[in-house]
Amino acid sequence: MKDYFRVSLRAEPRYRLGEPILVTFELTNISSQDVRLLVWNTPLEGEEVFQYFQVRRDGVTIPYDGRFVKRGEPEESSYRLVRAGESVTQQVDLTTSFPISEPGTYTVTLDAEILDAIPQEAGAPALRLSVNHEGFQLDPLSATFEVAEDGEPRPTVAENVRRELGPPQAPKTALAAAKISVLPPTLIGGTAAQQAEVRAAHENAGAFGEESRHHLAWTPGAGNAASTEWFGAYDAARYSTVSTHFNDICSVLAGQTITYDLTGSGCQPGWYAYTYKGTRKVWLCSAFWNAGVTGTDSKFGTLVHELSHAVSSTDDLAYGQTNARALASTKPADAVRNADNHEYFAEEVSELMVTAPVLWNNGKAYFFVAGKYYRYDVATDKVDPGYPLPIAPNWTGLFADRVDAGVVWPNGKAYFFRGPEYVRYDIAADRVDPGYPLPISPYWPGLWPDGIDAAVVWPNGKAYFFRGSEYMRYDIAADRVDPGYPLPISPYWPGLWPADLTGGVVWNNGKAYFFRGSEYVRYDIAADKVDPGYPLPVNPYWPGLP
Repeated sequence: MKDYFRVSLRAEPRYRLGEPILVTFELTNISSQDVRLLVWNTPLEGEEVFQYFQVRRDGVTIPYDGRFVKRGEPEESSYRLVRAGESVTQQVDLTTSFPISEPGTYTVTLDAEILDAIPQEAGAPALRLSVNHEGFQLDPLSATFEVAEDGEPRPTVAENVRRELGPPQAPKTALAAAKISVLPPTLIGGTAAQQAEVRAAHENAGAFGEESRHHLAWTPGAGNAASTEWFGAYDAARYSTVSTHFNDICSVLAGQTITYDLTGSGCQPGWYAYTYKGTRKVWLCSAFWNAGVTGTDSKFGTLVHELSHAVSSTDDLAYGQTNARALASTKPADAVRNADNHEYFAEEVSELMVTAPVLWNNGKAYFFVAGKYYRYDVATDKVDPGYPLPIAPNWTGLFADRVDAGVVWPNGKAYFFRGPEYVRYDIAADRVDPGYPLPISPYWPGLWPDGIDAAVVWPNGKAYFFRGSEYMRYDIAADRVDPGYPLPISPYWPGLWPADLTGGVVWNNGKAYFFRGSEYVRYDIAADKVDPGYPLPVNPYWPGLP
């Protein structure tokens, strides 16, 4: 198909600093066949410059400073029909996305791929899903020009956005041991329902982003299968870079206000969202609203993708799981710089962390993982067939996207927590009681108002709640936290991890089980300590759990 086309790139020999630098791309169909071309990330898209040009000044690469887009599946308007013998041209202003700030000799080089080309024969489709794309690489073309010192440099579109928003605070290099809380975002436009969806996705980006940074810390090195899948064979420097990216993203979510534009301004069909490096603003597009709350290419994953651009200066080098996996396998250094690899890593980790385990009075235990749950048969010691299942509609009224912690009270009720809210679940009626969710504060006197990690009820009439590196003892009869709390987990829970539990449950054998990532410990309630030989991996000791 490449032989069907001839391309050229032209520039004026000389420009003045501060004026638009227009280069002209031309593509000619020299075949006898009409062809529809997917124009994404090529000059034919007619948008601000994307990453299809490389610009150098006197041999030094000028960094791209334009828009970064998460794309979904193309729509019919994403293609352009180029008839046999037809030439199509597009002028592009390099100054919109490359900081042309000094005089000198510049070279612009085309580095672009036609992702899909569909010959227009009888019955040919107008578009294809990405798994069926058949494209080709355009020949590399270069044009050289001079820029004379004759004015003030033009700011890029990204620089204009950064000036409008003001400089962001520097990301923290490390997070405190205490549990982080995500700051509420600023929302522009959208319906009330859309705003609620964005707030939930924002909270999930914080929660699952935190799980991602923990997973990298808890399972370091070559043993981290999810890291290997998305970032390639273990390399200490690359592993450290990815860990820093997720630490910085979580720091920003905890310490800076993110703005989301819900108006669709600047969006094109098939886009999820876009942003600019060094900003704290994300524009949400049509594909975002059709995305799932969890899973692959989810709403929260989209935000992780865009925040990796804005906070950690990642690029868009490959789109989709297939291409991202291939990048990790063949070019791991590029995978570490690719936004989709960060998104898919976070989405996979969200499916690995068991949270909020509860033991029902029917001999079953229930474990929650992102937007799904597992039913565990205590007698047979394994997950029942057919699981996991989605939380909605199987748990009427329960949080459908994420459950942080759960605990069964002696009153026939279970309490489930998510962020700053909780619900009361009637076990006999198998549904959430009317009037919920409610805020944790003031209904749980003395308890943290947000971010509960785990909870268990002990035989002594006390409940224990964990958050970050601390715990609280809750008097069930008095319905309040006992005086003197919180206290540090260590040394009051011998053998337990000192921070960041992901779940806890009391079994009927005098033992409690606590989970953190891919590991668990068995806690002897009478001896008040973890049994010898723990922690152990969840898999294979809890058959059927992730």
